[in-house]
Amino acid sequence: MLSNFKNFLILKSDETNEEHLAKIEHYDTNNKKLQLRLIDDEKNLSYRKGSNINVLIPDSEDLYKFQTEVIYYDIIERILSITYPEEVEVIHRRKEKRFPLKLLIEAKIGESTLDSITFDISLSGLSFIAKTDKICHVGDYVEIQIKLEKSTIQDLWIKILNKRTINYMDKTYILYGGEFEDLNADLIDELLILLNENSINLIN
Repeated sequence: MLSNFKNFLILKSDETNEEHLAKIEHYDTNNKKLQLRLIDDEKNLSYRKGSNINVLIPDSEDLYKFQTEVIYYDIIERILSITYPEEVEVIHRRKEKRFPLKLLIEAKIGESTLDSITFDISLSGLSFIAKTDKICHVGDYVEIQIKLEKSTIQDLWIKILNKRTINYMDKTYILYGGEFEDLNADLIDELLILLNENSINLIN
């Protein structure tokens, strides 16, 4: 399974409990080893040889997880070597952590377009607010564009799973919650980077 994966991994240190983003640089299938390059330039990264880490592998359908230890770490080049097992644990994507990020989005439902903001977001889905409960219904498919400062994440589709009334900024809104549908590898990568960058701001 791992030998076919070419995108980002999420590393979580048991010592610091921080999550870092890494790119697979090289496979050693004979010895079940991976060479990774850490790409979190804004973080103070430190991995001690022999320390335990959890590795999360996002796929288009599910999230995979395994625990391993650091074989080698080059602090200058940000290169990390780890071993990987034959079998990995599958985590259903609905169980992923949601971040309370307020991001500008454009939601397209049929011929109608709504400018809104997210209430929370994760790799499994997002929720957004609207002034009316007539914009869409549970079971509808909604096309989402996330409008970032310098770019846009496009071609996201969610299936509406629930809706409820909330009070936000002293006003009443409808909160729609949905799960992502048919995420490809590129979209997963974009969402991973978005969540990783914004999780730093939430911690700080």
